[in-house]
Amino acid sequence: MSNTSTPYDDAQRTLSVDCPSLLIPLVNEAFQTDYPLDADVKLYNNEFFITTGNDQKRITDSNFSINGETTVRYHFECQSTEDGSLALRLFEYGAQIALTMADYSKDESTFIFPHAAVLYLRTETTTPSSIKMRIVTPGGDVSYEIPVVRVQDYSLEEIFEKRLLFLLPYYFLRYQLELLERDADARQALRNTYRDIFQRLSLLEKGGEITEFTRQSIKAMIDKVAMFRASRYASVKKEVEEIMGGQILNYEAKDIRNMALREGMQEGIAQNILAMYRKGKTPEEIAELIDKDLEEVRSVIEKNVLNTL
Repeated sequence: MSNTSTPYDDAQRTLSVDCPSLLIPLVNEAFQTDYPLDADVKLYNNEFFITTGNDQKRITDSNFSINGETTVRYHFECQSTEDGSLALRLFEYGAQIALTMADYSKDESTFIFPHAAVLYLRTETTTPSSIKMRIVTPGGDVSYEIPVVRVQDYSLEEIFEKRLLFLLPYYFLRYQLELLERDADARQALRNTYRDIFQRLSLLEKGGEITEFTRQSIKAMIDKVAMFRASRYASVKKEVEEIMGGQILNYEAKDIRNMALREGMQEGIAQNILAMYRKGKTPEEIAELIDKDLEEVRSVIEKNVLNTL
């Protein structure tokens, strides 16, 4: 995505940062991997400075790694409807991430692109099951496929069976709001479905599969997306407000957790800076690549490298 943001993007980034373990089943589904649900997930900087006709900062939806037998870097993009820019964004962000992981030497430099995937929130007849990328280089062509997770392909049973709880905020997008607005029975069915969702989440919490914090975070994002979608339909909005239980509270646990996660993000940025510095990049080059203040980059280097000499 770019600088502009929607509740759909916010939901993906919020759950990625607040509840990164929810990314593991999503990766397993997209790439047919088998990471355990308690695998170590590490978040990375998701802001990149893209030089185009108009220089601008852009924000990826999810940029992270999972530690298994090896550490693998992943990049997920959230897409609501096809806008023609998705393949370009995937390449631009992939290239920026590759720069942060590059292995530089005098004889050969290696640029490692992340494993990318797309989360399609709505499914249409033209929605692909994968995106083919082909890069033509002087040394030959490189082709690969980017998997697509189509949210509306999954029933509620499948979402809970596969623990794809990351998809729950987007479940509301499959409803036809015009039908809900004029049909009281459809609104009652909606109420029953979300009562079921919240009960299932409570059971997962009681069984120790998710924490209270994770349950609250998922519900908050369900509320956010549903209220955004229902805002122009009076009867649907009223129903959603009653289902979701009114105003979302700002829990102290969330504030504490978010502070800790922000500190973890800063640690990840510092590690990227140090990795590039040790591979021969100057502080000026690093600052430009990751769109950080030069003094901040120098401070990280001085604190972690120069002081140990």
